Amino acid sequence: MKGVFGVLFFELFDALNVDLKTRKMFEPVRVLGYKRMNDSDYVLINLESDRFIPRDFIRRMENALLSQYDDASISRIKIGMGYSFAKDCDFDELWTKYHTYLDSEIYSISPVFGDAYRNSRVTASDGTINVMVTDTPIIRRRLPDLCKLIEQLWEEMFGSTVKCTCEINHEEKTEEEQNYITRYFSDLERYLEYKGRHEAEEQSSDEAVAVDETGKSPKESSSAGYSQKNRNNGSASYEHNKKTEQKGNGSSSTDKVGANRADKGSSSGRSGDYVKKDYSNFKKKAVIKEDPDVIYGRNVEGEIVNIVDLYDGRPMSVIHGMVLKDPEPVETRTKKVIFSIDITDFTSSIRVKAFAGNMEEYDEIKGNFKAGKFIRAKGITEFDSYDKDVLFSHIEGIKPDVDFRVKRMDNAEVKRVELHCHSKLSDMDAVASVADIIKTAMRWGHRGIALTDHGVVQGFTDALHTLDDMLKKSEGEKKEQVKAFKV
Repeated sequence: MKGVFGVLFFELFDALNVDLKTRKMFEPVRVLGYKRMNDSDYVLINLESDRFIPRDFIRRMENALLSQYDDASISRIKIGMGYSFAKDCDFDELWTKYHTYLDSEIYSISPVFGDAYRNSRVTASDGTINVMVTDTPIIRRRLPDLCKLIEQLWEEMFGSTVKCTCEINHEEKTEEEQNYITRYFSDLERYLEYKGRHEAEEQSSDEAVAVDETGKSPKESSSAGYSQKNRNNGSASYEHNKKTEQKGNGSSSTDKVGANRADKGSSSGRSGDYVKKDYSNFKKKAVIKEDPDVIYGRNVEGEIVNIVDLYDGRPMSVIHGMVLKDPEPVETRTKKVIFSIDITDFTSSIRVKAFAGNMEEYDEIKGNFKAGKFIRAKGITEFDSYDKDVLFSHIEGIKPDVDFRVKRMDNAEVKRVELHCHSKLSDMDAVASVADIIKTAMRWGHRGIALTDHGVVQGFTDALHTLDDMLKKSEGEKKEQVKAFKV
């Protein structure tokens, strides 16, 4: 199956169901052709765009096309994206305008290479990209792979070949940087050593065998012990032998422990020479101090990210925002509760999806998620196949947050008096109440305000009641300000 079109993407795939952001990205894209690869289970779709589309959106569209494709024999759909602007630009122009996208493309494929590229010194000219990376053991071994990845990505993005050279930065580091690197790799080495020793001990512990005094095999010995215990106690149950590690040469105290255990084993129908494990070299994991403010999950730590910067597939992030409406819990068949919290940080909005063990557990925390409250959450941004939207899920923790909004103020030295102001009593002209208008004007330091609602004078009655209430609750200088305010 193949075709060549030149039509807009959503003219061909008009029934495709995708989220709004992805749809906007692909609206100006044109389809150059599509075909099923010979003797293969995947379809290649060639597209052309006049603006750059990040890899995350391309992957999202590939998944959407595959999930809604009619042919069950197709297991993969690949989009080949070409850019019309690349035909009229030389390398230097492309690099100047679009080199920042190369950063995100590398990170989306390999976070290790992405971090190395972001922390490197990059220059480009005459079709060559020079990358001076910081010296680390991982990058030192995989330096050719990084070069190959950059060359491949550039060719896929802009349809032109480029040469990439990667070098290790051997400049002398400051004492603080050197100490940090030394400490990092020292900790890494100790961790790997502990991990290897721990795995070896677990393996030897699994293979350790209790040696029977009569020379019987472990299976025969355990069977004999089981039979003996049944005869002595008349019970069909027995405790399993503990997995232990045998040591060839133990101290006298260790031999005594082994002898005591052997005696106990023989008295209960089980015999064997056991040696106590040595845990002296084991180190306890660092204990993370619990945050008493956390109301759901674990600690909420990390730098806060604007909701507008979230995207499908973004790793663990921390966001904060104001709850837009009370969540509506849904109880599953297993009695677990799914609750979704719609929040906004005033750059954008997103739905936070979390789970509670049961309805009682949800009732204990639901008061923290009422409309107008502020929360901070830590989780992963991903597309939810049930809600058909990108949500903030896999929540690690939620805790209350402060109101971070910056209230608007009138900082003029000479305050004005607003002579044209409508309240919500003017149909289709305003949404603010008279009380809110008066309180705002007073907070800004205004001496009065002119209500110009058309067709009604009820606003003056509301204003009188508002000023009376404020006068009763005010004291001192604030009270004098309320008395002097005119409507």
